[in-house]
Amino acid sequence: MRPYLQDEWANLYDGLNSPIQPSLQIISGIHARLVFLFNTLSESDWQKTIYHPESKHTFTLAELLALYVWHGNQHYAHLKIIENNTPK
Repeated sequence: MRPYLQDEWANLYDGLNSPIQPSLQIISGIHARLVFLFNTLSESDWQKTIYHPESKHTFTLAELLALYVWHGNQHYAHLKIIENNTPK
């Protein structure tokens, strides 16, 4: 279970009415910071585990990153679809 109601969050005024570009900039900025961090990790760091309470599964950091990349790409693709279909 998520700690917030994402569908309701997405329906707030700013989510329904603001330009999409700031959201794309936020995602790009987060990815840039993560790349910087990940470049500092050792091989043993990538094998450390994290318990994910929603999936009730333990992942290595490497596995979690692979899932995050997939999930982030899905969100980014959705935002690009919205951007391309928004009147300019």
